[in-house]
Amino acid sequence: MDSIQLSFTKKEFRDLLLEVMLGSGILGMLADERGKSSEPCEAIQKRLLIAAHRLGWHEMVQEFEGSLLPSDKLCEEEEHLSEDYDDNVFWHELETRLGKRDFYRTVTKEEEKEMKAKQWLPERVHKIYGSYAKEFEEHGLERLRVVDV
Repeated sequence: MDSIQLSFTKKEFRDLLLEVMLGSGILGMLADERGKSSEPCEAIQKRLLIAAHRLGWHEMVQEFEGSLLPSDKLCEEEEHLSEDYDDNVFWHELETRLGKRDFYRTVTKEEEKEMKAKQWLPERVHKIYGSYAKEFEEHGLERLRVVDV
């Protein structure tokens, strides 16, 4: 087995643990949906928790019923970051999916040629994204309607 040794400051280690927690949450959700195991990521998190515990970094790790877990404070921070990320992804996906839909409904022959040549969407699509971004920033979902329901 290949292995390396790395050196981290306490803050860097804490940041790494938080990043692994975030990644573990995402990969765990995907693994569950796909019927796969999230064990590799969980194993890395466990190794980091063991290291933090050995170093006495109790602000990062706590014992509960014989298991090592991230501290409540770290879990709260991970939860806030995860919520912010989910919110950001929601609005971004809504803007881009609606923007692409509207773009493709109105694409010109010239834009089709440009897309084939450059392998990406023309600049006009960004104006459409921007329109949705402004709308959602100012009004949220309040004015979004599904027609013919």
